[in-house]
Amino acid sequence: MKKYISYNKTAIKLNNKNIIFKKYVIKTIPKQKHSLINKSILSYHNTLFKNCKAIPKLISNKKNLEFYFEYCGKSLSEILKNPKLKKKEMKEILKGIVEILNICEKKKIGIDPHFKNFTLKKKKIYFVDIYPPIRKEFISLLVKHNKKIKFEILKHLENYKHNKIKQHFLADLKKTNYINKNFYKYAVEYFIVNNVVSKINYKLINQIIKIEESNLNNKLFTLS
Repeated sequence: MKKYISYNKTAIKLNNKNIIFKKYVIKTIPKQKHSLINKSILSYHNTLFKNCKAIPKLISNKKNLEFYFEYCGKSLSEILKNPKLKKKEMKEILKGIVEILNICEKKKIGIDPHFKNFTLKKKKIYFVDIYPPIRKEFISLLVKHNKKIKFEILKHLENYKHNKIKQHFLADLKKTNYINKNFYKYAVEYFIVNNVVSKINYKLINQIIKIEESNLNNKLFTLS
């Protein structure tokens, strides 16, 4: 099985049947509440899948936070490392991403739009990240058990809101050094030329970067 890395310490494996196994690791919320988290994840996936078909199908689920999804290709975190990525390839990738972002914005669905959460399979872009579930009941539960960092959590998740995800996507590209920097420059151009956003909000982009970097350096910070 091939293993992947997740910021939230999710155990992710790909088996030889092209099925992705995910087990969500919860740090601070008591185990007796995990069934509620499971329910929130299922509800969140259902909302995404119902509105946007570029979401992996859920194959099965166990209430101990174990999920099996269809495999939807290679993460953009790997693809965007390519220093020889052609503009035609960049355009196709951005077209697929923007279609998903447009749907989430229109339907008011919050997501973490980091490029690593998008995958490419047979020239189709998918969004594959359903944790944390952007649900009021989950956020309330998370904050309740992390009162010392309540403000930081809410600020962090504020940037997942539907009306910020396009600028957030650009922010994650801007702050990342290991990817092809030409992709960020082309993404900015693509967003303007194709009216994806009315303008590039650099103030918001830098604010998102500042919040995320601060939380990543905070040993107490968690979304689980």
